[in-house]
Amino acid sequence: NNLKAMDNIFCVDPMHESVQNTHWTVNETVLNTNTILANTYLGVDGRVKYEEMAYLILYNMANWGKAQLIQNQNIQAAIWYIANPGSNGNGYGDNANLSTSSANQWLTLAQNNYSSGNYSNVLILTDIGGHNQEFMTFVPEPATMLLLGLGLLGIAGIRRKFRS
Repeated sequence: NNLKAMDNIFCVDPMHESVQNTHWTVNETVLNTNTILANTYLGVDGRVKYEEMAYLILYNMANWGKAQLIQNQNIQAAIWYIANPGSNGNGYGDNANLSTSSANQWLTLAQNNYSSGNYSNVLILTDIGGHNQEFMTFVPEPATMLLLGLGLLGIAGIRRKFRS
């Protein structure tokens, strides 16, 4: 029921399945340096993997619409490989797996750059029952929401002025 997180969720778990239009309860874990990740599938030892996946998700969102679909598929393949190296990233798109140099490039990018990121606005959504896929999402920064709110108030004020 976290409406802030519903717009952009990304599957980071190729080991479980989820079915559309089903409801389940999740633990929300904020991915920051002080968080203990015990309620996540990868656990306390999974911090680097979660940060690598978050790096790719945030990179992908910053460039959404600028890239071709195959780039998004290769990023997803790299994310799934990080979560489960045995998966080879297969299962997302016809050409997206870690055997392609493009998908492997994203994996290398995440491994080399994840430590420079700020992931305090990233949530890990883990099924309490442990049966559904795990997802990651991000919540817009408060400053972004404040600017959006002020812009909407300004538009409403201008509209009201013209009605008078």
